[in-house]
Amino acid sequence: MTYGDCGLSAAPILRPDSSTNRGGLYVTTVTVGGPAAGTGLRRSDVITDVAGEPLTGADQLEEISLTKPPGASVELEVRRGTQMLTVPVVLG
Repeated sequence: MTYGDCGLSAAPILRPDSSTNRGGLYVTTVTVGGPAAGTGLRRSDVITDVAGEPLTGADQLEEISLTKPPGASVELEVRRGTQMLTVPVVLG
């Protein structure tokens, strides 16, 4: 079976007490030429929702990669500074 890929790496945002904050995932790397790069996603963007569901951990991105084939589209809600963006990503 072939799995989809978003073409990015992200880390959970932690509260001062080191517990995961429902604030989302901080984008640490965007793969050059990958699906996320083609949408304009940038390092330091914060992904807050995936496919309309609040993002609570990196496992949700991994689950999408494992359950959706290349070519499937996934909508990400992204916070960039004070702006909120809706970004459709076609998995590679």
